Amino acid sequence: MLSTYYKLHNKFYTLRVFLIILGLPLYGTEPAQIAPIEEEICLHPLIKTRLLYQEGSDLSMPVLNNPEDKLELRFDYLGEPELDFAYSMVKCRYNWELNELSENEYLDGFNQVRLYQHESSRNTTRFYTHYHAVVPDEDTRLLASGNYLLRIHDASRPEVIYFTKRFALNENRAKIDAQVTRPDYSNQELRILVHLDNIPVRDPLNEIKLVVVKNYDWNQQVPLQSPPLLRDGVLHYDLPFQLSTPGANEFHNLDAKNVRYIAPNVDSISYRNQEYQFYLTPDEMMPYKAYFQRTDLNGRSYIDVVDSYDRYTEADYVRVHFYLKAPQPLGTDVYIYGALTDWKTNTDNYMTYQPGHGCYETSLLLKQGLLNFAYATRDYDKNELSFDLTEGSHDETENDYQIFIYLREAMGDFDRLIGYQVINSNP
Repeated sequence: MLSTYYKLHNKFYTLRVFLIILGLPLYGTEPAQIAPIEEEICLHPLIKTRLLYQEGSDLSMPVLNNPEDKLELRFDYLGEPELDFAYSMVKCRYNWELNELSENEYLDGFNQVRLYQHESSRNTTRFYTHYHAVVPDEDTRLLASGNYLLRIHDASRPEVIYFTKRFALNENRAKIDAQVTRPDYSNQELRILVHLDNIPVRDPLNEIKLVVVKNYDWNQQVPLQSPPLLRDGVLHYDLPFQLSTPGANEFHNLDAKNVRYIAPNVDSISYRNQEYQFYLTPDEMMPYKAYFQRTDLNGRSYIDVVDSYDRYTEADYVRVHFYLKAPQPLGTDVYIYGALTDWKTNTDNYMTYQPGHGCYETSLLLKQGLLNFAYATRDYDKNELSFDLTEGSHDETENDYQIFIYLREAMGDFDRLIGYQVINSNP
């Protein structure tokens, strides 16, 4: 059945691409057939700045540390008239495959929550409607820990999905000891110990799963090269090269809070085509340059605007122009990468090479704030994301790592999240 599903998915995805090229409407199609539901996707081009984080902490990973905690969902709709949104949740396995469980096994209450709280933008050149919701709401309770996919869909047609976001519920049962070491000049290595005291597990080597995410990006996972060792109730992920990853480089910073102030890395600001245009200073490729420390948000973005009462509704959408110097084409696809592009590489953030200017160029419509980004490449053949050609890699780079410990008991129905911890490479 799954193979048939993915064949249908590929056909519908191809159809969607042709509809985009022809300029025909996409909406009303079956989104579940357009993209795998375990991925974070967006199927509506006018829905922007999709945020999900721990309540009151914009820069946090969307992980609930107990069932009473809440997440905040925020996003903007740049079209008219307003759409009628709702959200629902589905359970996923540790690797984000859909867990085929009955809804009442992991959720108590209502799973179709309408988004009533929304507000129009104020004092902005581009009109938008800002939506805000608490997840889960007061009438809903999650019964099982682990991974969840949040679906934001049409309130009257749940099958029409607009976008999805990932989040998790943690039990806080496993104690985690972790540190980051520097095995060489370009890589970082994690040493992790998982203490299983008072955790009912019969076969830890098979029932426990470790997932390490780098810099809050679900797509950037540190590969586990060999199984752990079990000693006295402790799982050891501390062998050489067992959890190794390139250190990469610090992210580039863009301060776009003020359209009247030219911040560092900004060459000029103008108002054209009913938009504020930010022209950035051209960046140089840095694969062989020495490491230079600079403070960043590890790829994340913080929505903000100067002298605002409500930054979420008063921050404007501005056009940002990016330039990367290159004496010749790199022979690979180049993208703007970070939370500002939802950690994706697609046609929206693809950079084109301009021989006359000797650089790669693109522009993005972004909401004002403190924005981080990097220049990433993706090979034609391997389809692997890399920063080596554009940013370089250094062991000194400051990175955050998110550690997830899952338990799938032999007779269990789902993957429980029993431990979660964030560690920094330069504590």
